[in-house]
Amino acid sequence: MNYRLEPWTVGGGLKYSFGEVTGLNAVGRLGYTANPVHLLAEHDQRLLGGSPTVTTLTAGYRVSEHVTLKAQDRIVWGEGHRALVGLDSHFGGTNFSVGYELPTASGDGNRARFGASTSLRLDDRTTLGLRGTSLYSVAGGFWDSTAGADLNYKTERYIANIGADIGYNSQQEEWRSAVRGGVTGSLSDELTLSADALAEFRESGTGQRLTLAYGYRAARLSSLGYARYVDGTLAGGQPALTTGVAAEYRQPNWSVRAGNNTRWLLGDSRTFSGQAFLGGNYYFTGSLGVGLGPGLLSTC
Repeated sequence: MNYRLEPWTVGGGLKYSFGEVTGLNAVGRLGYTANPVHLLAEHDQRLLGGSPTVTTLTAGYRVSEHVTLKAQDRIVWGEGHRALVGLDSHFGGTNFSVGYELPTASGDGNRARFGASTSLRLDDRTTLGLRGTSLYSVAGGFWDSTAGADLNYKTERYIANIGADIGYNSQQEEWRSAVRGGVTGSLSDELTLSADALAEFRESGTGQRLTLAYGYRAARLSSLGYARYVDGTLAGGQPALTTGVAAEYRQPNWSVRAGNNTRWLLGDSRTFSGQAFLGGNYYFTGSLGVGLGPGLLSTC
C-alpha cells in the first residue's frame, strides 16, 4: 500500500516470498521525487521463515531526458552489503545500463556491469524481447556474459512466453544455455493459475525446474500457493520438492492469516521439513492496530 503526498511517497505492508527461500516479511518504504532527484529507502523486516532482513537505499539524478545517474546500497543484515554506482539511459525502445559494484570488506564486489535490452512489437499481442548483460571482475580479471531472447504473447485472460539464453564464463571456461517457457491465465476475476519450466545446460551438467502456482483474491479472502521441483545443476545435485500456501481473511477491523511451507530432498526421506504459521491483526482505527503471528517449525 502506497500513499503519495507530493513530493513524498510512503508505503508499507506484508510480503510473502515463495520459492527456494520462503518467509513472511513486513515491508516499509519512504521515497522523495522532485525532478531531477529521486530518493528511496526500503526495508524488508523478516517476521517468519527464511527470507532475509534487507534495507535498500537508492538515489537517482536525471541528467537529461534520456540519462539518469544512480547509486544504490543493499544491506542484508547479518551478511553484508553491496553498493553500486552507475548510469541508466534509454533511446527509443532500447535501454542501456552501466554500473560498478564497490569493493567490500569481505573481498566481494569490485565488478563492472554492462547491459542492454529492447522490445520489438510484432503485432497487437506479440512482442520479442532481446537482452544482453556482461560482468567483469576487476579483481579476478574474468568476464561473465549472457545474451537472451523472449517471445511473449498476451490476451485479456492469459500470458504465454518462451525464451532462451546463452552465456560464457571465462574464469570457469564454460559455456551455458537455458530454455524456458510459461503460461499464466485468469480462470475468473478472482482465480489465476500459472506454470513455468526451465531447463539449463552446462558443460558440467544439466538442470531442470518446474513450478505450478495459483493466486486467489476476492473481497474478503486471498490466497497464494505453489509447488516447485528442481533437479540437477539447479538443485546442487540434490532433487528437491518445495511447496507453500498462504491465505488471509479480512474484515473491516480485523484479519487472520495462515500458511504452511514444506521442503523435501527427494533422495533422502529424512530431510522433509515443514513450517506453519498463524497470525492476525486487530485495527482500533484506520491507521492503528496490533498483530500477532506465531510460527511452528517441524523436521524429520
